[in-house]
Amino acid sequence: RFSLVFESVISNSFNKTFLTEKSIKPIFRGHPFLLLCGTMKAAKMLTSFGFKSFDPVIDQSYDSDMNFTRCIPDSEEDTVASMENAAEMIENLARLDPKRWSELDDIVEHNRRHMQCGGFKNALIEHAKAILTVISSPLPPHAPRLPEHYAHDAFR
Repeated sequence: RFSLVFESVISNSFNKTFLTEKSIKPIFRGHPFLLLCGTMKAAKMLTSFGFKSFDPVIDQSYDSDMNFTRCIPDSEEDTVASMENAAEMIENLARLDPKRWSELDDIVEHNRRHMQCGGFKNALIEHAKAILTVISSPLPPHAPRLPEHYAHDAFR
């Protein structure tokens, strides 16, 4: 009744939120899902693009727990704790009363329509426009400049 999504980024060492098509597939198929082996706040990023979370049934607090979301924690203790937390959450979801899953029907349908009817595409376009606005704005006078050896056309 739900999907497990194992993302491509297995470390949060670069401190950025990252999503791939793996997170989009269950939305397209109409499945609630749990993101594993990804970056922190990936589920929050999906909501920023207009998708609704599965919080009524799937506790989304895991999204801000670095030891839960990554697959290569810093220590053996973190690895064991991460695996135990994920296994417990998966077991609890697998045992959930089917009536509880029906609480997500409207959310699943909203997400699927948002994906298929262009809402997600429009949100991505707006996000890209915002990024382009920021990177095309002139740098303030006090902003750090590239070293002279980077003054090649490829770096401009």
